[in-house]
Amino acid sequence: MARNGAIAVIAKCPIAGKSKTRLIPLLGEQGSAALARAMLSDVLTSLSRC
Repeated sequence: MARNGAIAVIAKCPIAGKSKTRLIPLLGEQGSAALARAMLSDVLTSLSRC
């Protein structure tokens, strides 16, 4: 099957204290960065199957 088209993913690097800042009070800096990292990983994994 031919693959036509492209998908661009634009994301910030999941750095503690800089990503998902609204979740820092709930998850902490490391926790919010880990969540951002996991979410980005899920997106990239899903797209790798396209």
